[in-house]
Amino acid sequence: MENGKKIGRVFLMGDSLIENYGEAKLPLCGWGQYFGQYLHDGIEVKNYAHSGWSTKKFLMVGYGNFYPGRSCWEVLYEDIQAGDWLIICLGVNDASLVNDGRTTEEEYRANLTLFTEAVRAKGADVIFGTLHIRGGDDSSELGWNYALPPEGKEEPEMDERWMVRTKVLCEIAADLKVEVFQFGEALKATYEGMYQDYMAEHPEATVAEGRNYVRYYFHLYKKAINTPAEEGGLGYDMPDREDDSTHLIYRGAMVYAKVAAELIAKSNTELAGWMKREITD
Repeated sequence: MENGKKIGRVFLMGDSLIENYGEAKLPLCGWGQYFGQYLHDGIEVKNYAHSGWSTKKFLMVGYGNFYPGRSCWEVLYEDIQAGDWLIICLGVNDASLVNDGRTTEEEYRANLTLFTEAVRAKGADVIFGTLHIRGGDDSSELGWNYALPPEGKEEPEMDERWMVRTKVLCEIAADLKVEVFQFGEALKATYEGMYQDYMAEHPEATVAEGRNYVRYYFHLYKKAINTPAEEGGLGYDMPDREDDSTHLIYRGAMVYAKVAAELIAKSNTELAGWMKREITD
């Protein structure tokens, strides 16, 4: 608070990695649930993220019956005010081959341009985050690596599409003069650092064991419920879910929120000043 008044609000546009699921869907979490703890008191977080959503779905009237007779974008646009900030982390489902909200690169560009220009016209502003990464699976030698594959190795199709869409996002941001926080790169470094620390502490561990430790820590894997948290135990039963290297459990969501906050705190935006001092120090 400043003199008892609200400083501002942060709006989130994203997908399943950001959505606020609530306790009913534990251990599934989104990082939008935890982002507010890194903001100064008096700043409100308005989370409009939805699982499986793309830029196109935000514009579809009545989609998912969340906003009957209206699009989510209409509701968000009506809500946002001068001085607010909008964080957009979209593109995974835009790049999908099976999602009914998939977009071409041209549509993606048009939608992000629409969101940005409309919000700025109201006196608010926007920052983009690059696409998140996956934890990988046993068949992927790249795992959380978004670099080009080693010579002779074929790039997994989904990761390749995500990399291309991240490049397009950065091009759009440059055209619109929107700052971008490099979320995917920072998350990759976070995963790799955790992997290296684990391998140093467990010299007898195999590469697979080290990588699985990281995956279990962040993602939805059926690790035994009584396995200690430091070894990737969930602490929850999930009988109806398959192993999942994309979506987050509560530990992963908390780390993602902190990484996003740290990156934004280093940005050249007014939003950086909204982060708590312990993030910026």
